[in-house]
Amino acid sequence: MPGRNFARFQLNISINSFCPKPFTPFQWLSHENAESLEGKFYYVSRHLPKKFVKFNWTSPYKSKVECALSRGDLRVSDVIEKAWKKGARFDNWTDFFDYNLWKDCFKNSGLDIDFYTSRKIHEDEILPWDIIDIGTKKEFFIKELEASKRMALE
Repeated sequence: MPGRNFARFQLNISINSFCPKPFTPFQWLSHENAESLEGKFYYVSRHLPKKFVKFNWTSPYKSKVECALSRGDLRVSDVIEKAWKKGARFDNWTDFFDYNLWKDCFKNSGLDIDFYTSRKIHEDEILPWDIIDIGTKKEFFIKELEASKRMALE
């Protein structure tokens, strides 16, 4: 628009990594590697104009822990307790989040965080949350997942 002053214009962009959650069509998918995501976020950050754009993202390592906790089974409760005993309190706040603490707690519990995050789950696998009846059948989620895959190819 001619004559408009854009000196105060500010565009805010926030991105987060995809975290597949239970009871969604995407519950069988994997969380992308945190190192790869971090590289992608930095790439986007470097290629945005700094003058008018404020760019924020959530740490892919924080998203990895979120994904592991949301898709975890009973054994993950031990991880949560160990992390709490080691001082994890306000981990949703970036300045308090310590990925190495969480990674160590998974390891000390005899668990691999990547088991809960990075692997693709087979659709016939029994999931920890299958004991909960939310009124939606697994078959519905499988159909929706297939539909989303078809849409992605279009």
